[in-house]
Amino acid sequence: IRIAHRDYVFYEKQINESSYSIFMRNVTEMSEAIAVLNQENVSFRNPQIIEFSGYPNDPDTLFYLVFESDLETNGIFNIYYSKYSQDGNFSTPESIDIAYTSCQDLNIMGRNLIWERGGNIETTYLEGNSSNYYFHPTITIDEGGCSNPCISESDIIYLKEVDDQNKIYRSTWNYPLGEWHEPIEFYAGINTSLSIINYESEYGECFLWETFENGFWNTYSYNLFEDEIESLELESNNKINPHAVIFGILLKEKETCINYFTYMLSENDNSDIFVSNLLDSPQNCYNISQSTANDSNPHLFYVPAPYVYNTYLIYQSTRNNHQQLFMSKNYFLYAGNEELQKEDKRLSISPNPITHQTQITTTLLDSENLEIEIYNSTGVLIETLPLKNTQSTIWTPSEDLKNGVYIINLKSDLESVRKKVILQR
Repeated sequence: IRIAHRDYVFYEKQINESSYSIFMRNVTEMSEAIAVLNQENVSFRNPQIIEFSGYPNDPDTLFYLVFESDLETNGIFNIYYSKYSQDGNFSTPESIDIAYTSCQDLNIMGRNLIWERGGNIETTYLEGNSSNYYFHPTITIDEGGCSNPCISESDIIYLKEVDDQNKIYRSTWNYPLGEWHEPIEFYAGINTSLSIINYESEYGECFLWETFENGFWNTYSYNLFEDEIESLELESNNKINPHAVIFGILLKEKETCINYFTYMLSENDNSDIFVSNLLDSPQNCYNISQSTANDSNPHLFYVPAPYVYNTYLIYQSTRNNHQQLFMSKNYFLYAGNEELQKEDKRLSISPNPITHQTQITTTLLDSENLEIEIYNSTGVLIETLPLKNTQSTIWTPSEDLKNGVYIINLKSDLESVRKKVILQR
């Protein structure tokens, strides 16, 4: 499960015994799922995303969809990519590197790619300038007994079997020489489920993993900025597949860290998905799924939108011998939440809460270019009301709008004023 360019989620789905397809769905609008890569007797798996801004050479490309496939080598998986454009189309898949040993565990951070092939760790990255964009030749980081690689902008970590132990090895980027340092042992133990959190601010980048020790699975995190390994003090009889998300928002012109931590916990023959605050004790958690099925593979991600951050949790659930995807969402009003509560006489909305319609009035002097934008609680623009030579208008919410919180944003050429309203029919 991967998210790209705000609203799109990608996932792989088995179509028949010999084929896997990649589907795309807009989770903000909850549109129908679309099969973007689908071919008989061909498998497309492990979709990953490179966010892309190619101006001026390729201004229409929104992102690269990178994936593993046996498109040209039946049963042998290589790395391919396809570009998604503003017109809603994907380009024909192109291979990054063709070999005759299968690769797996593709992982991407920024424009850096990494994967495992035949026990070796391989990497490349997307280079771009005003004339062209291309993937650099693949290089090998380490050979033999390696698996489960993760990459950040400046670090690679992966598992390596040495003397019957699974150890975590780490390689860092050598900036003066423009190459990766020789890998060194980073952590010893029976390590699995490496994952990465990327957040480019003072909070730094983090790696997560779980290891089996003293008869229990334990979860650890490593903050690259603080250069410190920390136990989350979360023990389980079974693997918990930890995942997390960290992002920053501006409150009163000061950056604040918002974060969530998720994992699965097995009991009897079932497993549930739990969520907690990463900086709080992971034991102080909330059971999201609360089902009588086997829930697994939780993934967290966030989608920034005007005045709100949406945090999504998607997980798999086995029901009636089929895998299904479930989603839970949490939204956080930001960057003006206190401002939205202020009494600003330049914008008047009455009545509020709204039962049928409301009058929006402004005292802004620049009335010729005024415009009213109405956003829902997920930050989606749902309606625009022009104000031409007047300082008042009536908003009648359409019948298909649900009860809840909406943001009224009044814009002029020079400034904007926002207020929160409640629709309560």
